[in-house]
Amino acid sequence: MKKIFLSAVIALALCSYGYAQDDEEYEEEDEVPAKVVKKAAVEEEDEEEDEAPVAKKKEKKAKKGSSNEFVGFGIGWDQNPLADFNYFDIKFRINDQMQLAALFGLGHYGVTTVTAPNEDGVETDNDLDDDFTPFIVGAEFNYFLATPFLPTYFGARFAYASAGEVTDEDNGNKYSASALEIGLLFGVQASIVSSLYLSGHFGLDFDYLMDETKTTAGTKSESSRLIFGTSAGIEISWFFM
Repeated sequence: MKKIFLSAVIALALCSYGYAQDDEEYEEEDEVPAKVVKKAAVEEEDEEEDEAPVAKKKEKKAKKGSSNEFVGFGIGWDQNPLADFNYFDIKFRINDQMQLAALFGLGHYGVTTVTAPNEDGVETDNDLDDDFTPFIVGAEFNYFLATPFLPTYFGARFAYASAGEVTDEDNGNKYSASALEIGLLFGVQASIVSSLYLSGHFGLDFDYLMDETKTTAGTKSESSRLIFGTSAGIEISWFFM
């Protein structure tokens, strides 16, 4: 009887030990997914942190490479072998290296007054009726170079100037004059404040002058000549778009 009782106690003890080991295995299996999920969450956070600097770098690079200066307005003074003239232009910045401008100018040369004595010996002022108002229209192209100090550029200009037609009141003859200008420029540009620039240039200038005279008798005579020399000028420009 005692043997049977001892056998039963040993069997119950072995069963309890087996159940305890099964419970520990189940607990370990339950803990493993939690650890895996936590590790995966940490890895996802690390990936997001690694991607954030890359996105910021791309954003900074895009801001640095983009330019919102496209349309500008300029006022300049130019001295060439033909004459001095003032002009204004509308600039279009194609990209960081190329710029195109449309030039417009208008000037007025007043009448010449000569003071001389008349038949009675009294000095009087006599007008020669030689006043005229020339206008200028043209285009200019500039190519900017990446220099370490101030931006420099090479440019080419083509312009047409016309003085209109003047009538001599004494004899009724009509006179007209016009000119073609081709210039090769080299200049530098400095930024005063944001979108406001001051530039200066010098170069070579070719001017082709054309004159025409119409008489009251119906005859017409024409003359032309070529002038070659150096030119220089300054300009201030502002980009508003």
